[in-house]
Amino acid sequence: MPHSLAALKQTAEHEAEAIRKDRALKLLDGKPVVGLSKKLETAELAIEAIEDAESMAEKLEREKTEQAEADRKGEIRRDIIASTERYLSSVAKAETSARDMAAELKKAREISGEILGRFSKMGATAPGGLSAPAWERRFSERVSVTLQTINGHLSRFGGLNLMTCWRKPSESWLESEMSELRELMNFIEEGK
Repeated sequence: MPHSLAALKQTAEHEAEAIRKDRALKLLDGKPVVGLSKKLETAELAIEAIEDAESMAEKLEREKTEQAEADRKGEIRRDIIASTERYLSSVAKAETSARDMAAELKKAREISGEILGRFSKMGATAPGGLSAPAWERRFSERVSVTLQTINGHLSRFGGLNLMTCWRKPSESWLESEMSELRELMNFIEEGK
């Protein structure tokens, strides 16, 4: 309740009480009370108006608080919506990337098999790193190390068990593969 309303109400209440007291004393003394009833009515109406103003001030303050809370929640809701849009975009990109990675790894494994077959047709010994078990081990390690960067857990991502190995997340898959397959790289260089 604003201070000025409280002061006005206190003044009006004192005035009304003084009028009641004056009227009662005049009645006890047998004196006329002409005009005092009207003054009392005016004072009581002033008190009632001040009380209405107090109620209105409280209502306005409550509405202001409620609006501030609604605005705060609206801002949070907008943040949630924006975060959800970014989240769904990331999920879509992760899906595309994961499907692309799976397709490319499948293609790389098939080509690895083709290379092994061609070495066999030549009667030559193929680099051991191209065998399916060796190839799958290397790429399982690389995928595992990459997934470990998501939450730093070294042995799992959700329900997916990850391999532990010496590889680093920053390791270039291409450079590492070229190093692993030195024999194949030497064979290619010799044929040039």
